[in-house]
Amino acid sequence: MFAEVLCPFAYVGLRTVLDRRAELGLDEPVPVAQAASAAVRVIAAAAELTAETGWSAVTMGKLAERVGVSRQTVYNELGNKAALAEAMVLRELEAFLRGVESAFDDNPDDLVAAIRAAAESALTRAVTNPLLHAVLTSLLQW
Repeated sequence: MFAEVLCPFAYVGLRTVLDRRAELGLDEPVPVAQAASAAVRVIAAAAELTAETGWSAVTMGKLAERVGVSRQTVYNELGNKAALAEAMVLRELEAFLRGVESAFDDNPDDLVAAIRAAAESALTRAVTNPLLHAVLTSLLQW
């Protein structure tokens, strides 16, 4: 693919993210209501809850209640809050890198158009991503 040749770091980054997600047993990021595995549902719920209330308000108990599982299930699926944060970051990074990869795949013969589309994808995602907004807002309040 075009992205593999001209953007090897993004491609390697995407492969690393996908490999790490596979290690954790995570599927594609999907809305909480449609997610099959408890881990995916918990990660999606954590992203939603973080966007709504901030990371400091996220607890394993609140996630368990939102997803409809026991608190122990949340711990069994993800370990601890640090592992949950890692899984959330991997989920967001995967989506970001997919946008970049898609921009290069959609413009195989035009490097400038591919870079422009990748930048637009990244900036649009940054502006419209409620989780990123919540995280950055909380950092500014620190």
